[in-house]
Amino acid sequence: MAESLKEILFQLIKEREDAFEFIRSYAHNGIWFADKSDTITEQWINPRFWKTLEYDQDLINVDKPEWGEILHPDDWEKASIMYFDFINERRDDYDVKIRFKTKTGKWIWMNCRGMLITSIPNECDKILVALTDITKQHEKELSLNKLIQRYNHIIEGTHIGTWEWNVATGETIFNERWAEMIGYTLEELKPTDINTWAKFAHPDDLEQSNALLQEHFEGKSEFYEFEARIQHKNGHWIWVHDKGKLITRTPDGSPEWMTGSHQDITFRKKNEEEIKSLLVVATNQNTRLLNFAHIASHNLRSHVGNLVMLEQLLQNEFPEVSKNQYATLMSKAIENLSETVDHLNEVVKYSSDQADKLAPLEVKQYIIKAIDDISALIEEVHGEVIINIPDELEVMAIPAYLESIILNLMTNAIKYRHPERAPLIKLTFSKNESMTCIHFQDNGLGIDMKKYGEKLFGMYNTFHDNKDSKGIGLYITRNQVEAMGGTIEVSSKVNEGTLFTVSFKKPDELSLSEF
Repeated sequence: MAESLKEILFQLIKEREDAFEFIRSYAHNGIWFADKSDTITEQWINPRFWKTLEYDQDLINVDKPEWGEILHPDDWEKASIMYFDFINERRDDYDVKIRFKTKTGKWIWMNCRGMLITSIPNECDKILVALTDITKQHEKELSLNKLIQRYNHIIEGTHIGTWEWNVATGETIFNERWAEMIGYTLEELKPTDINTWAKFAHPDDLEQSNALLQEHFEGKSEFYEFEARIQHKNGHWIWVHDKGKLITRTPDGSPEWMTGSHQDITFRKKNEEEIKSLLVVATNQNTRLLNFAHIASHNLRSHVGNLVMLEQLLQNEFPEVSKNQYATLMSKAIENLSETVDHLNEVVKYSSDQADKLAPLEVKQYIIKAIDDISALIEEVHGEVIINIPDELEVMAIPAYLESIILNLMTNAIKYRHPERAPLIKLTFSKNESMTCIHFQDNGLGIDMKKYGEKLFGMYNTFHDNKDSKGIGLYITRNQVEAMGGTIEVSSKVNEGTLFTVSFKKPDELSLSEF
């Protein structure tokens, strides 16, 4: 009977265009041909089908195969329902994907597509089905679906809106999060196209956005990237970081599909605006404070000068006054006030200097000069200075500041020397990616860092019983270092000594930052 069905099929192919076109389309696939019947009693299956399943058709009953043995159990119900709906004309097409077992036990996916052949002279209606091996395609689809699922999870996790734009047609696809950012559902925005974006975008942003898009289309930028404002449903504006990339072009090279994302950065932009406002306030306050310091310093110096002049006139006119106890106290008070004004002038001077005065300076030259300046003092206390710094080592500094810093730290090492040993000062250096560090190590009294560490660089703070201590030197030193973009750090142990580390910008680091 199978051979009879085969002959009928071949005759139909010759006589009927629909049968011919179907077979032509699926010539290299498995073919199943049978009577249209609820009980499939007569059928013909071509050799290609059995070859796909790795069977030798000479060793099996090809006319009456055991479908239950080769059809996947989970697909049996689906295949049966589709088949009966089709032959009973409850659906127009037969198109189902099901699994078959090969001779070696593997499961392969096949796409079964069929057609009904009716009005056959002297014959009942027939069903013709092509069975195509789609295993590789199905595996690719599974991998793609996993990738899409992973991509969707990433989008959900990062909470970003996405867009896909056909530049040629204007068609634009947004995800639900994109609509949610501006207070809508995607359904409310449909139908969507590029005008949807233009409708909600801030008018002042469109010109720059279009210019950046054009640059990207012309290949001048790898990505399109822009921070834009979009109007929320409630009327306020939100900020988004808009980033995208052109992924396809038309055959003539024109931009086609572009994909991208919108990330809500409103919170960040608000913080930036607050920081800018605070910076303006702080800058204005600093300017006013500096102006006040200049005025106060100038006026105080004038008044102190008058007091000193009056004191001298009084002593010249009435020499006996100098023996008066109160006159002596007044003279000392005037002297202290004059010294305080000098300190204030120094602080104002350091605060006014600008970093554009920085120049590459050879550190060792300034160290040698400082040693020469205090050589008598070093010799008096039998001190020793060891310099392990190369002649050519340069740092970016203001000459007067560098000289002052070195001199102050070295004189401190001698001033606060340990009474039981001669002072030893070691000067070394180190480097990191952007800074050159000069280390000042002494063997003096040391500082209780737990007790005084936070106060060390404060004005008028002293930590030893030394009558010459004013508490201004380290304060000025830190201000000088920081004015040049550097840092000063200290570590110390009582009765062992102190290490000051002063970090300066490297010459190449400064030059790179200025361009």
